[in-house]
Amino acid sequence: MKTRTFTMNKNWKEISQISDTRVRWELVMLNMDSDLGRKIVERLPEYFTHEKQAGPYPLSLMRAMAQKEGHRQGNDDGERYVVSYDAVPNGIPVQTFDKYGKNVAILDGPKLPAEISPHAQQGEIVTWEGKKFVVLENNESCEELSIAPAELVAADR
Repeated sequence: MKTRTFTMNKNWKEISQISDTRVRWELVMLNMDSDLGRKIVERLPEYFTHEKQAGPYPLSLMRAMAQKEGHRQGNDDGERYVVSYDAVPNGIPVQTFDKYGKNVAILDGPKLPAEISPHAQQGEIVTWEGKKFVVLENNESCEELSIAPAELVAADR
């Protein structure tokens, strides 16, 4: 008798609603094929689904939305700030890092991991703990860099 396997997907809408940043990012980074990953999927089923998830969302669309909001606020360079101008669609978890650990913008976030360059550009694919992410924003003035899972963002610059 052949055993039927079901592919599980992360339920990005639910994961992005988790208020505890560390828990949210543990689920984002979770390897669902590991023994521990399978146990977590079993014990926290609301964060996983058999259904295909929406996306990826074009970065160019986020940039256009941010540019529109930037113009509304008097900034002609808004397309660079898709996170700052709330142009990231709901359901896409975003992680913002303090690039140098100086806390310039009073960010209560972690320091940028060594494997991600503080000079990574918007739309660039970076790897963190073996997973692929798209750089959404590299805010030089605030010394912050924001990423989202590459499977949810089409990095079409």
